[in-house]
Amino acid sequence: MKKLIRTLFGVVALALATAMPSQSFAATTNAVYLTMDGSGSIIDPDWDLQVDGYVSALNTVLGGGSYYGDVAIGVSIFGADVNEIFAMTLINDAGDLAALTTAIDDTSTTGGNVRGGVGIFNTAIGDAINDAAAAIQASYSTATNKVIDVSTDGANNIGANPTTAANAALLDDITTNCLGVGGSADCGFATGFTVTAGSFDDFEAAITDKLERELNPVPVPAAVWLFGSGLLGLVGIARRKKIA
Repeated sequence: MKKLIRTLFGVVALALATAMPSQSFAATTNAVYLTMDGSGSIIDPDWDLQVDGYVSALNTVLGGGSYYGDVAIGVSIFGADVNEIFAMTLINDAGDLAALTTAIDDTSTTGGNVRGGVGIFNTAIGDAINDAAAAIQASYSTATNKVIDVSTDGANNIGANPTTAANAALLDDITTNCLGVGGSADCGFATGFTVTAGSFDDFEAAITDKLERELNPVPVPAAVWLFGSGLLGLVGIARRKKIA
């Protein structure tokens, strides 16, 4: 019994080691679609903090080059409707990263033209998730790590149900994560994890952490849980026999 338990422990340790993320994704493509809240509840100074936060976070996380060729990114803004500002693109080099961050940064000057109408408080999170999932599947359906990254300071109040949309995306192995800003944010639709920020002053740190986690997922294979469950069962049997 002791020998069997030692063997199972070894198998679990090996499986966990294999599951740990690597900083290099030589054979893996990550597909991440960023969709950001542009509804009227976000005043212009906070909008600029959100935009600047995305730009800084992307430069921090991707600027070192370790993900070049291994991550494709798309970006949209949702309010009363959804506007794509950067189509899904494989980030191969510093030029691609600059094009991505420039597209986001330019929204600070285009205002309501991309935000779905400043002053309109409609927040179409579900529609944004549906559009993001469609964009990922159209070009990167075979990506190993597919993520929809939502940021919002409010709750869905128009269009598709976000929980229904996120669950539908999950059927295509697309995980939806959420960054909620302030006390009115509703991230209940998330099928992955949620990060919170007290205000847009904290947005940059929150989105940086979120992107790092999204590009370094820690999968736990079913085999690990299976072996772990079996191991616990065997330990329980051994203890009962010892007591008897």
